[in-house]
Amino acid sequence: MGRTYEARYGSAPWTIVTDGLDQIADSVRPTASKRLHVYFAGALNVPYEPCFLALQKALKNIQASRPDWSVRLILRGGRNLKGEDPGAPHVEVRPYADQASVIRDLEEIDVLYLPLSLDVKYADFARLSLSTKLVTYLGSGLPVFYHGPAESAAWRLLREHDAAWGCHSLSPDEIAHGLVSLEESGRAIVENALALARRDFRIADIRLRFHQTLQHCGVAE
Repeated sequence: MGRTYEARYGSAPWTIVTDGLDQIADSVRPTASKRLHVYFAGALNVPYEPCFLALQKALKNIQASRPDWSVRLILRGGRNLKGEDPGAPHVEVRPYADQASVIRDLEEIDVLYLPLSLDVKYADFARLSLSTKLVTYLGSGLPVFYHGPAESAAWRLLREHDAAWGCHSLSPDEIAHGLVSLEESGRAIVENALALARRDFRIADIRLRFHQTLQHCGVAE
């Protein structure tokens, strides 16, 4: 968004102030072998439904090719979908909960799912916004699977730091390939994500940037 304002109105000092983390995982969280538990926390907005339906088909294909794996999709605060594939692996919808419950959830999770609508109607939203959920995910110690347009602000940040695996289509085969690939590349991706969280998203640093910006503008604390 800052770059867009510069393109329209000319260069000027600006900084990013967003959600920050008071806790960041010390290291990569261990995950279980022969298990793929995909997790999404938050509201499941209508424009994201095609992404979730494609994800369920991908998980169904993974389960079929690896029958000895535990494959699940866990939605914390989500909902069931219209047109949901009844043959898809187990989908568990959990109610909204406090942060402590979400942290406990992470003990049984292997991949964090971050969708954005691929519909061109929402291209500007994706291009100009940075999800606060992304900030939380970066500090979790788990691999992030981004599923959305390649032109989004979130993916530009993740790609620049090699901090997530990305898929930019509704192809179940491409989604499945990415999820399975995290078995080998997941650790490096998480290490990069944690480094990014420590560099840019510590709550103390964000507060400091905010107050320094106000002081620069001549606003009293």
